[in-house]
Amino acid sequence: MRTATIDSLTNRLARVLALVTGHIDEPLPLDRLAAEAALSPFHFHRVWRAATGESVAETIRRLRLERAAHALGAGERPVTDIALDAGFQSSQAFAKAFREAAGVSPTEFRAARRQTLDGAPKADAAPLAIRIESIEPFRIVAARHVGPHDTITLAQAFGRAFAWAGEAGLMERFAGIYAVLLDDPRDTDEARYEAGLAVGPAEPPAPLAGIDIAGGAHAVLRIDGSWDQLPAAWDAFYGWLIESGHEPADAPPFQHFLDGPEVAEAERRTDLFVPLRA
Repeated sequence: MRTATIDSLTNRLARVLALVTGHIDEPLPLDRLAAEAALSPFHFHRVWRAATGESVAETIRRLRLERAAHALGAGERPVTDIALDAGFQSSQAFAKAFREAAGVSPTEFRAARRQTLDGAPKADAAPLAIRIESIEPFRIVAARHVGPHDTITLAQAFGRAFAWAGEAGLMERFAGIYAVLLDDPRDTDEARYEAGLAVGPAEPPAPLAGIDIAGGAHAVLRIDGSWDQLPAAWDAFYGWLIESGHEPADAPPFQHFLDGPEVAEAERRTDLFVPLRA
């Protein structure tokens, strides 16, 4: 069963790659890519990054550079024309990106008639201590942040949720600090982040919102230490997910902060949750 699930996911990601390759110069909406992979949009970007080591935008950029490399080696078209075809606004920007990818300038590449771009090998990762846990449904009161996930703005979002819960007299029911991750901030400048508190059933006023977290099976990863390591931890978590035979449900991943900023960075604990399909 596990092997069949992994093979199915691999085949679906291969279909996405074929779709991207066949429409490399066209915008492809997230919903279309996620549908091709039969994955929820909440998880698609993270699964793709875990499987390929790059975002979809980086995949498209790499494929365009590979196409440009072939054009450089196959003929004498002006470098500026090839740069424009690859989606760059100038030959200078193209030359910089090409050197970063290939280690040589486009002119040097053309002279040597090289046909491929070399990729850096990935380091082996230590095994992750993942547990599968069934949770009961619960509700959080959350303030939405849209934009880069920097410490100051996220702290302000949590502050709005804390302020309302305190004024409403709900802190006696306080049961945890949670963040629901609707987007990966590396893939969009408008990444949505729900900064919330579990304080029992509540109907907060706008712009706060009550968000229901579905119960059921979840994969859980405990992270000890600084919150700065959470993006890399999510990448490793989704890498495990691809190999595990489990598939994410159509609900966003979330974080449970077991310790707040008053705790020393080295001693903080954070649980990462991915809801799983039955």
